[in-house]
Amino acid sequence: MPTAQNIRRTRLVTLLALGSLAVACTDFVPPEPAQEPDPTDPMADLRINEIQVIGSHNSYKTQPSPLLQAGIEAVYATQPAGSDVPNPEGLVYSHPPLAEQFGPQGIRQIELDLFVDRVGGKFAAPFGPPTALNLQLIFPAQLPPELMIGPDFDPLGVMADPGPKTFHIQDIDFRSSCLMFANCLAQIAAWSNDNPNHLPIFILLELKEDIIDVDVSALGVAFTVPDPWTLADVLELEDLIRGAFHDTRMIQPNDVRNGHPTLLEGIQAEGWPRVAESRGKVFFGLDNEGAIRDDYVNQYPTLDGALIFTSSPPGSPEAGFRKVNDPGASNPSIPELVANGYMVRTRADADTVESRDNDPTRRDAALASGAQFISTDYRTPNTDFSNYQVVFPGLPASTVARCNPIFLLGDCTSQNIDP
Repeated sequence: MPTAQNIRRTRLVTLLALGSLAVACTDFVPPEPAQEPDPTDPMADLRINEIQVIGSHNSYKTQPSPLLQAGIEAVYATQPAGSDVPNPEGLVYSHPPLAEQFGPQGIRQIELDLFVDRVGGKFAAPFGPPTALNLQLIFPAQLPPELMIGPDFDPLGVMADPGPKTFHIQDIDFRSSCLMFANCLAQIAAWSNDNPNHLPIFILLELKEDIIDVDVSALGVAFTVPDPWTLADVLELEDLIRGAFHDTRMIQPNDVRNGHPTLLEGIQAEGWPRVAESRGKVFFGLDNEGAIRDDYVNQYPTLDGALIFTSSPPGSPEAGFRKVNDPGASNPSIPELVANGYMVRTRADADTVESRDNDPTRRDAALASGAQFISTDYRTPNTDFSNYQVVFPGLPASTVARCNPIFLLGDCTSQNIDP
């Protein structure tokens, strides 16, 4: 098997080109080293797994324009149950730019969906006005005559450039506050540099390659077929990340393993890093399981030398982080995982259901579970649906973090974690 070093060497020319594009097309900032921990930090002994923060789901996402949404609904109405076309009700949510999420909203965990685009242009022309005209001819009763795709989603033309792209679903849900992964990284790094005392930000990467197997030829179009991810592509992500963040600004698996044979042994012997030494830092997780994760773990057994934490089965040599979307999951439950040293991300809501129904059941279960990262589409409410939102109970709505309810630490004060 090729080594990570050899694969990177073969990608050098491409990476240099991508670095140039990042400078040209983003607010690129060179990596800055981490600051020394503040010895007066009131939470100096608190560990990062002993707190709970609120995250955003599909953090880059801007919802389809109302007119495009109508077109998606018309297509969805013609599909049988189980179709690859997503339920359009689940697409009606948006997030502000990343800096606004980190600042006013106090988000400390984000999720980025990434598609491979090795040569550029693969996703540059999603369904557009010609599709709208065809839709109006085929579904005249459902669609307004002025149906259009909405404003230009890529005014700078960056989708023509090579490099991983950040959006939700090819051709139909493609609006994003940072279309290029390099641009997302630059935005995160810029905010972090300006706010060096922030709690660590966990960045979950979902590597997407799903095919939408639906015949829309009657509309004169076809769904773009994504390229599958390879190990070389994943290692390219590592290089882009290192280009945006100094090594001392990232929490990496070896920082947690601390020389122990496995990641979990390191966690159980040494604990996760302290909050005081983690301020101003970021760390990355891989949402994917299956072949993509396994190839990455095979490249980095026990994640020795890896940059990205993986969602691996409990007890695996590389296990330390778990993605558990359902807060009510069992065998093991989230409280069991947290008590055994794992960092866990769960979801307070999904597919707009909780907001439409104003139903706090899943949210309250997520918060009570002790999962360190509570992901939501509603840090602030969508009042078109209801007043549903995710905040910490009994604390001001602006609170960034609270003491993890699983640990019951007597010396932890939520208001002092991120004052």
